[in-house]
Amino acid sequence: MPCALRGSSSWPTSSTRQGQLLLMLGHFIDQPQKEATWLGVTFQRLEFRNVLNKSLPPFTLLYAASGLRARRRHSRRPRPRVASRTSLVETLEMGEGVATDNTDQKAWFAARAAVLMGLAMVSTLIALRVGDPVPLIAGMKRTGSPIGWLGALTACLVFGSTTLLSKLSSFTRVDAATRGGLYAAFNALGSSTLNLSFAWVLRQNGLLSGTVTGLPYGVFGASIISIVLTCCFMGCQKVGAACTVAVLASTGMCISFLWGIFVFYESLRSVAAAALALLVLALGASLCSVANTQLPLRWGRGVASEEGEGIGNKEQSVALATGIAFAFFGGLCDGTLMVPFKLFCKSAGTTTKSLTFKYMEAFGFGQGLCFIVMFLFQIVFWRQRNSSFNGFREAVRVCAAPGMVTGMLWAIANVGSIHATEFLGVALGFPLTQTNIIVHAFVGILLFGEMPHSAQRRTCGVAVLTILLGAACLAWAGSS
Repeated sequence: MPCALRGSSSWPTSSTRQGQLLLMLGHFIDQPQKEATWLGVTFQRLEFRNVLNKSLPPFTLLYAASGLRARRRHSRRPRPRVASRTSLVETLEMGEGVATDNTDQKAWFAARAAVLMGLAMVSTLIALRVGDPVPLIAGMKRTGSPIGWLGALTACLVFGSTTLLSKLSSFTRVDAATRGGLYAAFNALGSSTLNLSFAWVLRQNGLLSGTVTGLPYGVFGASIISIVLTCCFMGCQKVGAACTVAVLASTGMCISFLWGIFVFYESLRSVAAAALALLVLALGASLCSVANTQLPLRWGRGVASEEGEGIGNKEQSVALATGIAFAFFGGLCDGTLMVPFKLFCKSAGTTTKSLTFKYMEAFGFGQGLCFIVMFLFQIVFWRQRNSSFNGFREAVRVCAAPGMVTGMLWAIANVGSIHATEFLGVALGFPLTQTNIIVHAFVGILLFGEMPHSAQRRTCGVAVLTILLGAACLAWAGSS
């Protein structure tokens, strides 16, 4: 009994004004969270059988007031936050949502803000490019121009936002065998829509003219980015955004650097510094790979043994290996992403503003073709696996919106990557765009709660700093 007025057998039932007042007071003490309703419904919901009839002793009111104050203080106390010990892999295996509704809302808000920011940066980039009086020669770099550095910054910030919608709770309503393919297909549709919209605006303003050229190169580049998107999504589902993107980006840096040196014969300031940078990048990727395992918990001091339970079991080891494999293969393709553009420029013999915009247009058509092929494949795959189309419409509805928005982010980042590669070269420009891993790490840890233990987050932080150090060293070695 929260109040001294209950359980008093010497007090008869009353309908007087004092009794009604005391009745409401008792209900207010018992349920303080329903202050707005006790005047209307309390008398039917409470059963006070014994209430004072004629007089209220002073000690009774004091006791009731003290009980009220105690209940109010108790109701204002914040509820203790119970940290979940369930890891990402366990959550996915149980089929539960990897994000709450509140997290989903934050992810959508951040994704919309990233699209607006990216559009503003691309508009600035195109305006600077239009006003640039010096044309580029194919195979030559202009590291002194701000266009290449702004392109690298645009790609870094927007690429870092591409995993915002990769772990929405609604994805758990789609089976794991389907969600990756459908998500990647609608990524291609969103990217195609935005690239072709850019091309239409450029044609309306006289910045792009003539027939569509370079379609084979556009289809080649669109196929590569579709593979990267699929690998990135599946890796995020297995090991999280921070670990996946760190491995993917560091692998992509190394591969793009090798393309620039051994295929396009780009000049270097120091071969030794470049080799050291590649080793540092490999070390950073290795550290980030183990950040989501039990090893950081064993390295750290003062960690309770039960905190490591369920982190190193067989199922999670298989999931970790699968996620790292997806990330590594995605990195191999990611490092080749700008190769079609360089081949397209070399085939033309000179790099002009119109040629760069023509590749964007061809890339948009290539993404549209990839969407058609991937979506038809998902239809056939669904029919063969389920013998009917029951549930396919719901799967499409779940994957369509986040996939298209993410595709738009990739299209914006790809425009920045094109200009970074064009002005800074493959060996320097593209690796700089992959420093977006620090943005991905913040997204994974702060938004999705990945790597909940402090030892894991410290390991991830060291890995990110190591990769950034390697990227800086690579940038110095390639800026001749």
